[in-house]
Amino acid sequence: MSNTTLLKRIHEYTARVTWDGNLGEGPSSYAAYSRAYRVHVAGKPDLVGTADPVFRGKADKHNPEDFFLAALSACHMLSYLSLCARKGVCVVAYEDDTWGMLVLRPQGGGRF
Repeated sequence: MSNTTLLKRIHEYTARVTWDGNLGEGPSSYAAYSRAYRVHVAGKPDLVGTADPVFRGKADKHNPEDFFLAALSACHMLSYLSLCARKGVCVVAYEDDTWGMLVLRPQGGGRF
C-alpha cells in the first residue's frame, strides 16, 4: 500500500474538554468542586457533561459513560448500515438498546 493510499485511510479528530467546576477552592477535597464540563468540537454545538451522580455529578446531565455507550452504539450502527448499503440490503429502520457496566476496583480505578 502506498503512502498516499495510507494517508487517505487516516482520519483525525479534535475536541476540547473544559472543566467548569471550580467552586472557588479548586479540587482541594473530593467534595469541593463541581464535576461540570463542556466538550467543544469546532463548528458544532457544545456538549454539556458531568460525572455520574454516584461520583457527585448531576443526574440531569450526560456523563462520560453515556457518551461512551452512545459512541459505541452509533459506530456499530453506521458500520452496519454501510455494510448493508454495499451489499444491497435495504434497511428501513434501526434501533439499538445499549447497556454497559462499570466495575470499580477496591484499590482504585476500574473497567467498563
